[in-house]
Amino acid sequence: MAFGAAAIALNRRREENRVPLPDPINTVEEQWCAFFYQIRNAFAHDIAEPKWHIKKPRFARSYEISAHSKADLTDLNGTSFEWSHVGGPAVIVPLKYFGKEHGII
Repeated sequence: MAFGAAAIALNRRREENRVPLPDPINTVEEQWCAFFYQIRNAFAHDIAEPKWHIKKPRFARSYEISAHSKADLTDLNGTSFEWSHVGGPAVIVPLKYFGKEHGII
């Protein structure tokens, strides 16, 4: 639940900084925005038992934000969230710093 709350908070910071959701998703910064938005969606619908809600085709894709954070969300819509989908809980810390360093949050 803490991971979900952190993802929701990081996505909210993106919104507060007026960084829009990308369409299309091209840059690594745009991948960061889309990735956290999808994690936020999974936990926002049910923080205790998150499921992926990837409705728009542009978000159902592979993400590679750094060498340590790779995720393939291509076919996960409707499935339960699992740590293996995002690279484990520790991925949130370096991704938070990435967002700060790139002016997203």
